[in-house]
Amino acid sequence: MKIFNACIAGVFGHGRLMEPPARTSYALHMNDPAIAAEADKINFLYDDNALFCGGTSHQISQGYKCGKCGDAYDLPRPRDYEWGGRYGRSGIIPRIYSSGSEIELTVQITAHHMGWFEYSLCEMSENDITEPESCFEKPEDLLVFDDGTTRWDIPGTNVGGDPVKGGWWYTRMARLPEGLTCDHCVIQWRYHTGNSWGCDHKNDICGMGEGYQEEFYGCADVQIIDGPVEKPEEEKGLDIAMYCNEVGAGIHPHPEICEAYIECSGFANSVLHCAPGLHFNKKVSACDWAVNVDCNV
Repeated sequence: MKIFNACIAGVFGHGRLMEPPARTSYALHMNDPAIAAEADKINFLYDDNALFCGGTSHQISQGYKCGKCGDAYDLPRPRDYEWGGRYGRSGIIPRIYSSGSEIELTVQITAHHMGWFEYSLCEMSENDITEPESCFEKPEDLLVFDDGTTRWDIPGTNVGGDPVKGGWWYTRMARLPEGLTCDHCVIQWRYHTGNSWGCDHKNDICGMGEGYQEEFYGCADVQIIDGPVEKPEEEKGLDIAMYCNEVGAGIHPHPEICEAYIECSGFANSVLHCAPGLHFNKKVSACDWAVNVDCNV
């Protein structure tokens, strides 16, 4: 995997929004109960790390505009990756947050091209068939990271690499606006790469990362409520951070649920689920037929 990443890094930069789950990446989240339960409604996209506005040249031809969620700007709406489009018509809203809470934002970069990340939030009304043109356009739509900034220059390739999961994984915490609630909001991830030579004519600067660069996007559907979010059953009574601190990095059986397992890493700790009918087999660190698993919880 390391060799593969090194080979393609000089050609294409690619990445995907993993948390909250981008609607175009549900194929990678079938161990998430909220998504797996609606699998029959999902159109799966298998190049979900390439939502790049039709390519840099095409984006420039459109005045450097992009669709709201990474489609080419000149496609008819709703575009494929947008709410109501080919990959956004499942109706799934897999994450619920509390108003004003701090949330985890995780991205997997599969080919590193430097640059920066931004995240924006848009509230959808019940009459919106897709993201309105006004979505993600205002400075106040930007989510604020835990250090008070809205734009993050991502580290180089020496930080965040994961030889097990592949690529580079980056997690930042951001705070949702206090007092905002919505039955349906959309979080947009924007990745503006920075490894091509270009010129910023407005400021009369030329160099690596200046001017027009390749961009990637992803959109995730969330609900924001007033009050605390009830923990899933698999997390009640379990301190995941303490558990992972005790067992160390890796994939481990859930101490209370045969069908679940816990992924502990330096980037994020997650409770995941096997497909229906399967249990987690700690001998092979994978989901397996229940008859093959000795689970006594």
